[in-house]
Amino acid sequence: AEEAPALRSEVGRGGGLPGGEGEAEGLAEVGEGGEAGRDDQGEAGPLGVALLVNVVLLLLGIFIEPLPAMLLTVPLLLPVAQAFRIDLVHLGVIVTANLAIALYTPPVGGTLFVAAKLAGAGIGEITKALMPLLIAAIIALLIIAYVPSLTTVVWRLMI
Repeated sequence: AEEAPALRSEVGRGGGLPGGEGEAEGLAEVGEGGEAGRDDQGEAGPLGVALLVNVVLLLLGIFIEPLPAMLLTVPLLLPVAQAFRIDLVHLGVIVTANLAIALYTPPVGGTLFVAAKLAGAGIGEITKALMPLLIAAIIALLIIAYVPSLTTVVWRLMI
């Protein structure tokens, strides 16, 4: 938690975050009733950062291809992950899983058009059939994001 204030001042220095002068108070707010993802000092904790990363990558991945999305976001996410002591292998798995899901997420998902062409069906039909699979993929993504030991166990056994 000691490194989070330094991170906040570095990220907020550009003025693009809420609060302007290095304050990112709105980073991981959930609502009036709860402050999930926040530590006791009010800064976003690793869970709040993971939630923000998931939302940003899914939204970005829906509209652009995975490689440009990685090239745009990973250099920004790397120092954030290091500041919150998020395992970089885990971050890579989160990025990959988010962008893979975004590939077939409506309205722009590029693989939807390929599937519709191959099946001889419309985008609407493919999207309706895809919904249960999309829900299962998002549940798997949440498990991947919030249970880091699942993604790092093989890597840790190898080193």
